[in-house]
Amino acid sequence: MKQQANLSHLFRPFNLLIIGLTMYFLRWGLLKPMLGFTSELVDLELVSQISDLWFGLLVLSVLLIAVGGYIINDYKDVEVDKLNKRANPVGVLISPETTYKLYQITTVLGLALGFIVGYKLGNYNFGIIQLTAAISLWFYSYYFKTEFLIGNLVVAFVVALVPLTVGIYEVTLLQINYFNKVKTLVDFNFNFIAFWFMAYALFAFVMTFIREILKDVEDIEGDQKVGARTLPIQYGVKVSNILATVLYLCVIYGLIHAQTHFITDNISLSFVAVFIALILVNMGAIWTG
Repeated sequence: MKQQANLSHLFRPFNLLIIGLTMYFLRWGLLKPMLGFTSELVDLELVSQISDLWFGLLVLSVLLIAVGGYIINDYKDVEVDKLNKRANPVGVLISPETTYKLYQITTVLGLALGFIVGYKLGNYNFGIIQLTAAISLWFYSYYFKTEFLIGNLVVAFVVALVPLTVGIYEVTLLQINYFNKVKTLVDFNFNFIAFWFMAYALFAFVMTFIREILKDVEDIEGDQKVGARTLPIQYGVKVSNILATVLYLCVIYGLIHAQTHFITDNISLSFVAVFIALILVNMGAIWTG
């Protein structure tokens, strides 16, 4: 059944909401509680080195880059979306020329804001993160999307950059500003906080990679017509489903390991239980859908 085109699809508002909430959750739900706990340990008040204003601008820069990625993806996918009966407003509700201009505007604004935030925080090189994401999304839309696994890996990498961005900004500044102030512990550093950000990034990477594989399974008919070389086209739907299932099992193992060795509060334990339940539902849908 063909989906109805909607202009909001160009911006993926729900996805943007998830990205923004994720960044704020990592700041308020992970970083600040860990700094509070560590402050008692080192007998020094540890606080984030990014003000709420500049963190908000950091989030905005990431959202603008994401919007640019969604726009250029729809811009390049007009024909294949018709074959796969997916909603695409380009050429229906908005002209391709206007679409590309929107891509340029959102991406340039996101990059400029990223470098401005980095400069304000003492290192304009921070903006390279947003630049890396923007370049990756452009190459994905133009070259990698129809290639064997490369497109899937690029999307997963860009999604993993969301928690990594928060971690790189926050932990780097903490390390710079507090390294010589903590006298209680020898060789103290903030690597233990960086570890958690990397864990969230790995989770995001694997889950996105799985989603992209399953999306390729759904789009196999249209992708074949445009000469794509995705995993299900190259090796079949069954192999794709097996790989997705194995990766889901790896995620479940990782969550159980984290629950057993690192997570003690009831709220986090509840989130882990919900995630595992949702993954099990998705695994069932792979083989029964």
